[in-house]
Amino acid sequence: MPRHRLWGFVLAGLGAGLLSLPIWIGPAARVAAQKLPRATPGQPVTDRVRTTAVPRLPEPPTGYEVADLIIPALQLNVPVLQGTAFGQLLFAPGHYAGSVLPGESGASVIAAHNDTFFHHLDRLHPGSLIIVQTEQGIFRFAVTRSAVVSDTAGLPDTSTPTLDLEACYPLNALYFTPKRYIVFSRLIGADRAPANPLPSAPTAGNPFSAAIPAAITDHYSLALSNNSLPMGQLTYAAPDTPAVVRFEESPRPLQAETVAIALWLAYVDAVRSGDVEALTALVPGANQSSNPYWLARSVIFEAPLNVTLAVSPGGIPTSFTLSDDLIRVNGAPYQTTMAIRIDQNRLSIVAVVTRP
Repeated sequence: MPRHRLWGFVLAGLGAGLLSLPIWIGPAARVAAQKLPRATPGQPVTDRVRTTAVPRLPEPPTGYEVADLIIPALQLNVPVLQGTAFGQLLFAPGHYAGSVLPGESGASVIAAHNDTFFHHLDRLHPGSLIIVQTEQGIFRFAVTRSAVVSDTAGLPDTSTPTLDLEACYPLNALYFTPKRYIVFSRLIGADRAPANPLPSAPTAGNPFSAAIPAAITDHYSLALSNNSLPMGQLTYAAPDTPAVVRFEESPRPLQAETVAIALWLAYVDAVRSGDVEALTALVPGANQSSNPYWLARSVIFEAPLNVTLAVSPGGIPTSFTLSDDLIRVNGAPYQTTMAIRIDQNRLSIVAVVTRP
């Protein structure tokens, strides 16, 4: 009879990081992840088919690189950091504190954002291979099933090594969702030879940027947690090429999206405050005379903001389209669509259309 350990408190925490995401990523959000020291190489001792657990190690410090995660069916090969806070999940999948490390006896849980590394988690099926490399060896897991559960649900703990992969559900949701998509797997083999050194841990920082006037950034918050802006869905306008999949399963979509949403919020702030210079800097040639947001007393986002990201076949992001179908400006309903160009990781507003 499997034992059930309630992981509900950590399941609920996965979406919270995106809800309070600081849109403008600056030095305060930089996280220097560190590698765990590797074991000293010795005489290889390989078990061809080994499904018994390895000894349990002490829990690693938060932010340390604890494993490599390889999922051939998803073309995913990324490091895993200890912890599932915003500072870890922005740059890599995270290992839940309190769960065992992969290959140890019990359930190991690895989480990632649904709009980055685990965006294609639903492409895994029973029998799909998951490979995890830790300092204790290389472990092969086979998917057994998947399920959509509540963020307060408990995940089954077992006496044998298992691995659960988790993301917010739906997998294209940008909002805080109470559901989680879980892929369950069991250990089917392990190589206990000394593992090769893990690659360098990911470094923090956002490669995407935008020219937002200081008159806006100095006076208005560009964090979702400080703005009543409900989020909708992320849609990719892109072919299903290997390069596109690699882009989708990286930090880059979320990093680019944070800057795109910053431009949206900056535009609204510039128009509402009546700052002609800031508005012109954001949207050259913008005409404020017919803009319903101009010096508006009240702006309420009643419908979610949906985001479409266009990506070239080579995996290069080219543009964003942001749209909100119901915004009440001084009580009157409007729809707004913003087109954003991406050129060499630099985002700029091309056009904004608002209509009743």
